[in-house]
Amino acid sequence: MKTLVLGGSGFIGYYLAKYFNATSASAHQKEGYIKLDITDKEEVSEVLNKIKPELIINSTAIADVDLCEKEKETAMLVNGYAVEWLSSLSKEIGAEFVQISTDYVFDGFTGNYKEEDNPNPINEYGKSKLIGEENALKNDAIVLRIEMPYGINVAKNKNVFFESVINNLKEGKTVNAAVDQIISPTFVEDIPKAVEVLVKKGANGIFHLASKEHFSRFEFVNIIADVFNFDKTIIKPVKLADFKMLAKRPKNTFLNIDKISKFYEIKPLKENLEKIKNEITI
Repeated sequence: MKTLVLGGSGFIGYYLAKYFNATSASAHQKEGYIKLDITDKEEVSEVLNKIKPELIINSTAIADVDLCEKEKETAMLVNGYAVEWLSSLSKEIGAEFVQISTDYVFDGFTGNYKEEDNPNPINEYGKSKLIGEENALKNDAIVLRIEMPYGINVAKNKNVFFESVINNLKEGKTVNAAVDQIISPTFVEDIPKAVEVLVKKGANGIFHLASKEHFSRFEFVNIIADVFNFDKTIIKPVKLADFKMLAKRPKNTFLNIDKISKFYEIKPLKENLEKIKNEITI
């Protein structure tokens, strides 16, 4: 299936492009990538009609939560409004469209969120991604919500929480991790595989992809340290409020994965961490 990955130079986009052997588009001029500004509708139309992909996966996003708070209009344009013409133009050329979204569309008051639960974002990032979801769904797309993706950061162009934890623990630096934010991280290698399954099934609508387990960030970091045999005494429990961040963070957004688990097997966190450990040099 001829595939175009938007945001192909990013952490998630790299894995999508590699798995699907896809043409990759990036907002930045890079060797091996088509330069594409997704906020320019005419440019998008020209590129789509030239390439004529059968599958388009949009992993482009302004994902810096605090930056979205400062640059609300830009965040809404990239994460929200642009998805309207991306998905509608995809539909016009007969291509399947997949929008990568986030757990941050929820307020984090309850956790265990199902696909049919009402979103209620508490920051500009979540609000912009929710608009993107709504625009994609109007055009019969797949919306895949993920949560704090972890894995080997091959793209090396973004600060990934998992990578920073590994590096700090390896160097013996203190790692401050929140005890009051509950998460269910997504293994980045699961994302393209799940997309493939959904597309082959002819699915549309919203799906959640996350880990089977849920835990605090503090517990997550301790699990990483256990698997990689790092010193756990340098991991310090803190509260979210201690980080003095600009944007509010939802405290309990772990995703219910019952729906996707019916046809896609999600392996335990420790098994995925062992796989990563065997593939990288510490």
